[in-house]
Amino acid sequence: MRDYSMREGIKTVSEALRARFDQIAQLSAREVSFDSLNPEYQRLRSALIDAQAEEARLSARRSSLEARIAQVDARIAVLKARLAKAQMESDEANQALELAKNTYLALVQKKTDLQIELSSTQNSLTQVIAPAYPIYQPISPKRLLIALGALVLGFLAALLWVFLAEALRGEPRLKPGVAGGEA
Repeated sequence: MRDYSMREGIKTVSEALRARFDQIAQLSAREVSFDSLNPEYQRLRSALIDAQAEEARLSARRSSLEARIAQVDARIAVLKARLAKAQMESDEANQALELAKNTYLALVQKKTDLQIELSSTQNSLTQVIAPAYPIYQPISPKRLLIALGALVLGFLAALLWVFLAEALRGEPRLKPGVAGGEA
């Protein structure tokens, strides 16, 4: 049933196309020909020339963009290779660091064990309570805290100096009970 309806549809379309071609074939040469003075022909010809110029411009732009894309792709490939190399070097450095840490910890443990064994053979009263742990971050003094402490201590020293100088002077500046200091 479906095949029958498809055949009928195809037959209808082909008959419509045949009728249209027959109409085109019956047109006279005057109806089909174009006059170069026809304004519509002139407008379409101008549009065609503009379109061809635009196509040439866009084609040149496309080729330049394709060249830039090729350059960028080449640069990306180089950067990917450099990144892969840097990643491998980083992995090797991390492995070496981890190996060094493990070696250090093993040596520290061995040293501690030997110190314990040595102290037990000497019958001494000392013993290791806790092993030393390595510190991997740099340690530095707290400069701001030191500067603030120095500032406070300097202020207190100057204040103490003033009070001691005033106390050791011996004579008071103003006499008690006198407003201006004169009798």
